[in-house]
Amino acid sequence: MKRLIVFGLGFQTQVANVLYTGGLDIVVTYLYPLLPYQTLIFVRATNSPRTISFRHAENVRVNAVPVEPWRSLDPSSYWMAEGNQDIIQALDFVSSVVHERILPLSTFLRRNQTIVHAHDWMNAKAIEYMKEIFDFPSVFSVHMSVQRPVGVDYLGLLRRAEREGMSPELKKEMGRLDRRLLLEARGCEEAELVHCVSKATAESVRAAYGLPRGKLKVIYNGVDTQLYRPPEEGEEKELEAVARKYGISRPFILSTGRFVAEKNHKTLLKAFTLFAKDHPNYSLAILGFGGYTYEELLKTRDALPEPLRKKIVIRNEDVRGDLPLLYRSASICCFPSLVEAFGIVALEAMASGKPVVVGDVGGLKEIIPDRVNGKVGIRVDCRQPEPLAEALARAAEKLEKMGKDGRRYVCTYFSWEKIARQFDRLYQKLF
Repeated sequence: MKRLIVFGLGFQTQVANVLYTGGLDIVVTYLYPLLPYQTLIFVRATNSPRTISFRHAENVRVNAVPVEPWRSLDPSSYWMAEGNQDIIQALDFVSSVVHERILPLSTFLRRNQTIVHAHDWMNAKAIEYMKEIFDFPSVFSVHMSVQRPVGVDYLGLLRRAEREGMSPELKKEMGRLDRRLLLEARGCEEAELVHCVSKATAESVRAAYGLPRGKLKVIYNGVDTQLYRPPEEGEEKELEAVARKYGISRPFILSTGRFVAEKNHKTLLKAFTLFAKDHPNYSLAILGFGGYTYEELLKTRDALPEPLRKKIVIRNEDVRGDLPLLYRSASICCFPSLVEAFGIVALEAMASGKPVVVGDVGGLKEIIPDRVNGKVGIRVDCRQPEPLAEALARAAEKLEKMGKDGRRYVCTYFSWEKIARQFDRLYQKLF
């Protein structure tokens, strides 16, 4: 029996105390029930002292594991964290899963029938541990939206630190290097195949870590076109209610995502002030969670004249449970990112039948390539507010047609069934 052992971060489920963070978790949730393999998924539990185990599909069992201090497998790796709790928790999680949850299953696992798939930097060490203990073939997925400096010898720095220890000289040489990239580099090196969520991500990874092109495989994320769908007759009251819940006046432009600089919300605020001059009936809703730019955005909004200020809603809370309704309630969706590995929110909005305006970067350039730009959505340079405001105005003129064409487009090219077939071909290379 062919098996997959999958290391994720969170999972989209109604089961209590299972972490859920967004894009990466959506991939892990939707992909594996569509594949013909028995799959064991490990993600993180929250507020639970014990592992939460449940069957997600006939072929998929999920184990949500609490993060506990566990350094027996590889204590030398913790120098990478340098006090960074995200990295410490990543190393603790992988170590405890491998030692306490997978080792006891060793008599049931066969090398030529088992593949390890570790998703993103926080699970990179799983590739190394599982290879050392079981010699299983592996896939490493790169999801992270980040600028990867070229010319840094990430693997060389890793080997020096492991060989010589973290000397003051080496620490100085590393400077302000993003330590997550050290883990990502190791995952890319150890895995037989590296999956990237966009061509832009693949090129960034190849250039940063010197990987051969043949090792990289691009497979896009998918979207649930039943959950994310256009508005239907008879649900107008529900759409009005979800807007009122968040204090939003319709019609409105919706932007979602973490409050971080690369999401470019500040430029969106400036663009909206220009857009609103000719579209005074519109409001703007920026709904996000986490990050560090929320307070700054509030100050920027509050400095605007009162009539305009009242049209802008900025809320820092988890709205993911209401996202399908919020997309359907909105008129336009805008994701003006400056850095984006893929951009699954754009797919969700398009599947909901809404025109989207997105940044001209990363995976967003592949979701809306040149041949359909302006037809199924609008991709524009969002570094300045003027082009963004003009794009929003163009979208406002094509609400119905662009929404319908965008929905048809994502159903054709980004269904989970289509994505699953590509992953199946990827795994078959290793079985």
